[in-house]
Amino acid sequence: MEERTSRVLPTSLSISSLLNNPNASNAYTSRPSARDIPLVHLTNVPTATISDFAEYIGAVGSEYDNYQRAKQYGLQQHLQSNQLKPRVKAGSIFSGTDGMEARLADQMPASVAASSRLSFDDTSSIFSGHNDSPGSELNGFSFGEVSEDSQIPAVFCEPDFELKNPRTFDLVTGKSSIVAPLPGSGPSPDSKQSSQAGLLLQEKISNFMDTVETTLVDEISATSPAFFDALDDLRELQSRANSCIERIEVLRGEFAKLSADNADVRIDSARNVQKRRNVAKLRDGVRQVRHLNALYQNAIVAAGGSEPHSCIAALTRFNEFVSSEAVLNDLQIVEEMQYNVSKIKHSLGLADIAAFKKLLLDDLSSEVQHSDTEVTFQQLRQRHVRDRKIVLEKVNGHAGPADTHKLRSDLSSTLDSLIFTDQVQSAYQEYKDAVTKEVKLITKRSLPTSDDDDVQSNISGRTNRTAIEKSTALAKGLRELSAADFNIMLQTIYTSTCLFVKRVSLQQKLLIDLVSSATRSVPVEVQDNIYSTHLASNIVEICQTRIVKLLNVRLSSNAEVSLAELRKFYELNTVFNAECEALTGQYGGTLQSTTVAQIKAVYTRHADIAAQSVVTAIEMDSWQPATLNKSTQETIDCLLDATTQNPAAWQDALTNYTITSDVLGGDNKHVVVQGTKYILPFSAAALIACIEQFMSVSQLLPLLRPEAFSSTIEILRLYNSRSCQLILGAGATRSAGLERITAKHLAVTSQALALVTVLLPSVKAYVTRQNSPPTTVAEFDKLYKVCVDSQESNVPPLIIQLYTDHRNEIHGKLISIMEDRTTQICRQLADWITNQPEYEITGEPNAYITALVKDTLVLARVLTKFLEVDALRSILRAVVENEEEKLAAEYKNVPAEGKLRQQVEIDKSHFVDKISAVMPEAGRMFQEQK
Repeated sequence: MEERTSRVLPTSLSISSLLNNPNASNAYTSRPSARDIPLVHLTNVPTATISDFAEYIGAVGSEYDNYQRAKQYGLQQHLQSNQLKPRVKAGSIFSGTDGMEARLADQMPASVAASSRLSFDDTSSIFSGHNDSPGSELNGFSFGEVSEDSQIPAVFCEPDFELKNPRTFDLVTGKSSIVAPLPGSGPSPDSKQSSQAGLLLQEKISNFMDTVETTLVDEISATSPAFFDALDDLRELQSRANSCIERIEVLRGEFAKLSADNADVRIDSARNVQKRRNVAKLRDGVRQVRHLNALYQNAIVAAGGSEPHSCIAALTRFNEFVSSEAVLNDLQIVEEMQYNVSKIKHSLGLADIAAFKKLLLDDLSSEVQHSDTEVTFQQLRQRHVRDRKIVLEKVNGHAGPADTHKLRSDLSSTLDSLIFTDQVQSAYQEYKDAVTKEVKLITKRSLPTSDDDDVQSNISGRTNRTAIEKSTALAKGLRELSAADFNIMLQTIYTSTCLFVKRVSLQQKLLIDLVSSATRSVPVEVQDNIYSTHLASNIVEICQTRIVKLLNVRLSSNAEVSLAELRKFYELNTVFNAECEALTGQYGGTLQSTTVAQIKAVYTRHADIAAQSVVTAIEMDSWQPATLNKSTQETIDCLLDATTQNPAAWQDALTNYTITSDVLGGDNKHVVVQGTKYILPFSAAALIACIEQFMSVSQLLPLLRPEAFSSTIEILRLYNSRSCQLILGAGATRSAGLERITAKHLAVTSQALALVTVLLPSVKAYVTRQNSPPTTVAEFDKLYKVCVDSQESNVPPLIIQLYTDHRNEIHGKLISIMEDRTTQICRQLADWITNQPEYEITGEPNAYITALVKDTLVLARVLTKFLEVDALRSILRAVVENEEEKLAAEYKNVPAEGKLRQQVEIDKSHFVDKISAVMPEAGRMFQEQK
């Protein structure tokens, strides 16, 4: 590897020396012998046709056109055209000749480089020379020349031609392997081949240089006439310029003579005229300044007075005079006057802002302070319930907006001054800020104060409490407020806020009206600000946010309020939300959701108390006829009237529910429903009072209708199930201490169930008429679905079916009791028949039949007091039929003849005679047996 490197290195240095400096000597270079020079084999030149150069001719066509124009319009135009529009050299073998000339000049021998150091910029002109001879082809284009030039490799024409680049070197040398022999060694085949390749390469490069030199000489010969024509044109232009200069000198002399004779005199005259004009202007300016000073002094005097209109008029006259005399604006004294006037105008604007704010705030305070809170709330309440078709008592008093004529007059005057001083925007912003602050004070002034905390602060010497201490004291005061006091506080805040918002809306309407009709122009952006500001909405939002915070603090305390206070709380919030929505068009969702949540929580607690009261009444009930006060009858009448109308008595029915106050303490032993008397136990009266309470809640608090109706459903189911457990399940023997469940207990319970069954259709009609939510109506409809085919008519509803089934079970219990008694007596009859075959006829009925008749008559007497006729007849018929059936079965065992048969006939007659008084059909089974 080292030997090969040592052999290649001298040859490489030899080639570099030959290209860069041919005259330099090299110790390693030897002169080739005749044997080392290879024979030159000429290559076959391919025959070219015209079609082979069609692309090239098309590429140089624009160059030829430029050349023709250059000949017609001169060399200067030709050069300008070449500068503005570069020539197309696509496909030319001479593209990039600038770089090639410089590189070849460095790499070629000095003699060759000196002879060929010409510009390659316009080599394309070689092919654009116009030949008029008939023998020329394609306007002077020579195909023989193209064949010679095209043999030069394109790499020589590249702008970045570098011979030291390996790629470029390979292309130039044709990838020849040039290897020089080592010194002292004889000729070798490799050295001979390298020498032949080097000679061939030298021959090619020499041929390339000759071709380029010939081309450049032809180009210079073709373009030299244009240079001489341009020189001739330049000489002509120089001659004309010299003639013009001489003419100008002559004219200057003539003009100087004319100026000395006439122009100087006339210029002096014009100067004198201008002086007189300037003196007149000065005299007029002094007069204007004197008048302006007078206006300025009047403005200062007016600014110190108490009449803003006179000040505005003085300032207006001053500004109008200054604007009409534009020549005065450049005077320093006038600028000082304008500066002082602007200060006066600014001071007047500040005073107008204060007057504007005070005028509107005083109007708001007067509206709020001079209105009665109770009267205002009642008027708001009347407007709210008008759509609900509830008639309220007429409210005396006036709480409407005050007269606005004086306010409009004062506001118009102040607003005109504000428009003049350009302070409308600032005044309106001050007004908005003040209104926002004032609405916060409305809530703050109504909050409770803690006297104990003030005393502690005075004792400890601390007068400024921290914000945390103030918040803690305020929260404590709010929680300690009673429900009535808290409602009074809310009423004050709500009514004051409504009046405040209503007055603000009125003021804003007045502002919009006055701004739109003002004599002075108001900037458009100021008008847009006033028109687009929702001041009333912002006030309501601030107030509602603060109220929500108060309600959250009162959460635990509000959960313990009574239903009467809950109704007041509901009315306050409902009326306030409705009024705010009417004034601003925005719905207070946060406040509404907060109040709804607290109201439902309070109602849930009271509903649970009411349900527990009914459960307690059921547990405590002795199931005896109760002495009722007249309120129970009134409650039943209201429930019946609710089918078609809202009972007026329910308007004030929201009171805390207590058992004793609602159903006890009277002297009424029954109630009357549709002409039928009902004797009720204590628990039934409590149930009816609870149902009325739920119905009144649904009427007075529409928000709670779904909850009230659901509570009604639950309490009805609860009463049915619990009464069934206590009576039919004999649970009353443990809860109420009853020894046993008698027919009287069963009859009283049956009456209670019957009354509920009668009242349920009225309750259902009321629920449907109240436009209840679909879910609630659907829940009640479930109670009215039947257990059989829904297409059948006159089928009892489900809940009525429950009560009816319960009542039928009670009636069945009565019948079962008598069946057991009859079975026991029939056993005595069987013993009597078996043990007394020799019976003496006494003419009196036996003891067994008298006991059975007595029990039956006692049952009839008891049931007659409590049950209606149809139920009574149904029970007695079943009892008597069972008795007759069992007696008849025993009588079959008695012989047809004898004293025993005679006694049996006496017993039958006694049974039929006694029972016929309560059951005319008695004895039918005996007659069929005969």
